[in-house]
Amino acid sequence: MSERRNVVLVTVDSLRADRTGVAGHDESLMPTLDGMAADGLTFTNAIAPGPATGRSVPATVTGEYPVRRDAGGSNGTSWGERVRHHLAVHDTFAERFSRMGYHTGAFSTNPWVSEHYDFDTGFDEFEDFVESETDEDGGSLDLRGDSLTGRLQGHLQDWWSNSDIFLPWEAFYDDVLEWIRTADRPYFLWVFLIDVHMPYHPPREYRSRSSVAMIPAHLWLLSGSTQRFGSVLSPLLVEAYDDTVSYTDEFLRRFVEDVGTDPLVVVHGDHGDEFGEHGAYGHGSNLCEEVINVPLVVANGPTGYVERPVSLRSMPTLLTELARGRTPDVSAPYVFTGNPTHLAVRGNTWKYVWRPDGGELYSLADGSEEPADDDGLRTVAERLVADWHEARAEKRRIHSAAERLSQQHRL
Repeated sequence: MSERRNVVLVTVDSLRADRTGVAGHDESLMPTLDGMAADGLTFTNAIAPGPATGRSVPATVTGEYPVRRDAGGSNGTSWGERVRHHLAVHDTFAERFSRMGYHTGAFSTNPWVSEHYDFDTGFDEFEDFVESETDEDGGSLDLRGDSLTGRLQGHLQDWWSNSDIFLPWEAFYDDVLEWIRTADRPYFLWVFLIDVHMPYHPPREYRSRSSVAMIPAHLWLLSGSTQRFGSVLSPLLVEAYDDTVSYTDEFLRRFVEDVGTDPLVVVHGDHGDEFGEHGAYGHGSNLCEEVINVPLVVANGPTGYVERPVSLRSMPTLLTELARGRTPDVSAPYVFTGNPTHLAVRGNTWKYVWRPDGGELYSLADGSEEPADDDGLRTVAERLVADWHEARAEKRRIHSAAERLSQQHRL
């Protein structure tokens, strides 16, 4: 058996592919990532399983989407409960590595990817920097409300109070290196960076503008009145976002310099962000390319370019096969992505977005995202969506039946 490789997975929250040169974009803000891509294995059409961390990461970690069971079931009351159940019944990539004899560790500053939601499953060490705010019955982590305004208000409060959930990567970088230095070999390490997430607040030396200058832009976004003053304030948000992207590339530059070519290093975004391109800001609602198309690069291992679509749901297979010295074909003619109300089928040069009130076919040729008129392709895409919904309904029925049988057995 060939020697197993050490593996480091770097997940960057909210990183758009078009801020990198990975997918052929000219104005890259990440020269280190571009260099890793040029010398490594690059996926030019990597697609997030969903348009937000809560939808994307559970599927990335396990290769499967969480199943929404019947509304009356114990798994139907909250996102947190569904995720905990999902991680309990599906193999995580950490568990796969553990069975392969790997030492496993993780560093995450994202509260939704924390021990509170059982993302530490399969890890020997898991540091999330989040002091759980639960009640005695294990209630939900009360960091912010469910609405966009509530979440943004929470973000701003965390920002001004220097909350640990927005720790810049430099605050724990030495801990990451120390973990690698002392870890048993072989090891698997997951580093989850949140610097690119709203409120886009890198250290002072990486800011194009002062924190005070950003306050009007954040308040404007909080107000929800994004149709007014957009020409003035939206560019401020984009500028701040770009600053955080450059700051994150500095993490990669320093990390590559410090660890050398020993571990395989896999870098990806979990989703992107919108800045008014389709009438919205942030992420979670739309399935536009700015949100679902993310960078995915493997360094210190195989080389080449994969142009066919690849879902981040392939991550468990990709990571463990690379660790064994093999390069799996995880691409497909099309992949799915979605949120609880919308679903998209993403091909190489096309995309079909289904909504309860209808669907829209888009052409993605030449980097555009324009409505397309192709009756044959639309018919195929509609059939794929129907098959998806049918398969999901069957899974829900199976899960509900299994739960009822389990309850009867306990009685």
